[in-house]
Amino acid sequence: MIMKSVQIIISGDVQGVSFRDSTRTGANIIGIKGFVRNLSGGSVEIIAKGTEEQIKKLIELIKTNPGSSKVKEINVKDYNSEINEENFEIKY
Repeated sequence: MIMKSVQIIISGDVQGVSFRDSTRTGANIIGIKGFVRNLSGGSVEIIAKGTEEQIKKLIELIKTNPGSSKVKEINVKDYNSEINEENFEIKY
């Protein structure tokens, strides 16, 4: 099973609308490791590690506008740093 790591930046109405909590719940169900956090410009960053299929499921989850968010844009790129989280967490 080949694991990959990605950085996902989500923009839109994604802060203060339960986006991080809903994403954490879904990512833990999918089996993704990593974290989600707010960025200062109003977007949200996800650092995720999982199989190709798990990453695809996470992106599909994001597209459903978790919580009461309104996702406008999703940017995904490879992430080459170590991810040490045991599960998927919210970072503050």
